[in-house]
Amino acid sequence: MFGELDDRHARPRDILRPAMRRALFAWIACVWLAAPAGAAYYQFTATFSVSASSPRFLPKGVVASGSGIGVSGVAPKNEIRNLAGIAGFAGPLTSTVMSGGVGYTRKAALTGIGEASFAGTLLGKLQGELAVGGIAQRFVNGVGTGKFPLTTSATAGLGLGGTVPQISGTSTVKVRFDTWTTGTVVEAGVVTQSLPAKGVIVFGNLVGKGSDSRTSMGMGTVQLVSPIRTVGFLGVPGDRAAIAKLSLTFAPEPGRGALLLAGCAALALLGASRRRAR
Repeated sequence: MFGELDDRHARPRDILRPAMRRALFAWIACVWLAAPAGAAYYQFTATFSVSASSPRFLPKGVVASGSGIGVSGVAPKNEIRNLAGIAGFAGPLTSTVMSGGVGYTRKAALTGIGEASFAGTLLGKLQGELAVGGIAQRFVNGVGTGKFPLTTSATAGLGLGGTVPQISGTSTVKVRFDTWTTGTVVEAGVVTQSLPAKGVIVFGNLVGKGSDSRTSMGMGTVQLVSPIRTVGFLGVPGDRAAIAKLSLTFAPEPGRGALLLAGCAALALLGASRRRAR
């Protein structure tokens, strides 16, 4: 009939309008679904290592990698309440030092890192517990001379605090651990350099510095540190210490990835609509 147009003669922009509306609706829906309700979730990749003047039974300078999700509270945006979904951080770490023809080997068999609960930001510092599981052992020319658990019953150990006894060996030395912090930790009066073949032993202070360089949106890097020290008879502090380091690098929230995916889908829909309209 007069006054009506056949669909085959409709203008391309008339055909595009419904497709554009559908794409816009899909975009808005995904934005709404991607927005976190209350808590925010941040993906992270991480590395664990023991640095500085390591006790004789802990490997020095080798790295274990992992990943997970950081969960914040409602405010501030970049506050971390706990870590979850942690994967990796498992396997052997080994370092060997030769001195005067003697090989000193330090091994740690990591069994992973557990989920963490943080106290939030206290006086500008992120602090909390995060257990590192596994066994540490020292060998002299291939013969084991001491063996320690990194944690015991998930109540004491590396990242939890407390003192852990030796499993095997002739020494009565124990190991004192601590929790994690982005602040500064200091162990005073410990060996900072040891060259047995030359008769050189240097004492000083061992310092570990944490940091938090994340943005207000929770993205960036957090450097957590935790001091470790030997403990002798009657609880007297030993002369060996180390600093454990856990570096967490946070990426955009998973929700933002969904939003990006929605945007790509919307653009693809518009492109397909234009091709059909030609």
